[in-house]
Amino acid sequence: HGDVAPDNPYTPLIAAADNNSGKIYLTDTTFQNVETLAKPDFGTYATNKTFAPTDVAFASLKELWIVDGYGRQKFLSADVSPFKWRTDIHGGGEFSKTLHGVTFDKAHDDILFSARPEGLIKRLDHKTLRAKEVLGLPAGTLLCDVDIWGDYVLGACLDGANKTPGPLYIINAKKRTIVSTIKPKEELGYDLCQHIHDAAWYVTGKGKDQEVYLLFTNWNPGGIGALKLVNVAD
Repeated sequence: HGDVAPDNPYTPLIAAADNNSGKIYLTDTTFQNVETLAKPDFGTYATNKTFAPTDVAFASLKELWIVDGYGRQKFLSADVSPFKWRTDIHGGGEFSKTLHGVTFDKAHDDILFSARPEGLIKRLDHKTLRAKEVLGLPAGTLLCDVDIWGDYVLGACLDGANKTPGPLYIINAKKRTIVSTIKPKEELGYDLCQHIHDAAWYVTGKGKDQEVYLLFTNWNPGGIGALKLVNVAD
């Protein structure tokens, strides 16, 4: 998983987590210069070297958040320039057994964490890291990551309830309700889309010219899909 910081006045920054190498990569859309952040060597990581990051999120052009979802379920932050770790470590197995995704909510200055086996979205205050809200998806859902568009949160799921093919959930964050359940494999003909790994909003134009798309990736086998909103329910 990765994230893009589009507010850069020059070239958008891109960060990506590599769980296999245990590294975080930082570059821009020219891809000419790549910076690397290696495994942490401070705090509890000084004696336990396990580190397998699964996602990153920009809080600003100066600050990046990282989740160690396949390692120790911790979450940490880093300075962007120079690219280096900050030394605070948070989370762990009690926070989630697989802390898979992290998303920054700029409008509310919150950080949203995707707790995969628990099927939970955990909203923490950015400054205090105190929990503000926990939203639960149907029991048995494996939530990989979320993306935000206005009041709507898009949830990408590895599995649905009862080990059904992974759905996409659209959640109204204000009303705290699921307003749409999209099933790419079961209802839309994406035969290889057993497990959804990530998804993002892609919105173009404004007013009557606005178009809304959902872009998603599936895993094992890997693939990419795109959906366009063509009708809005009453």
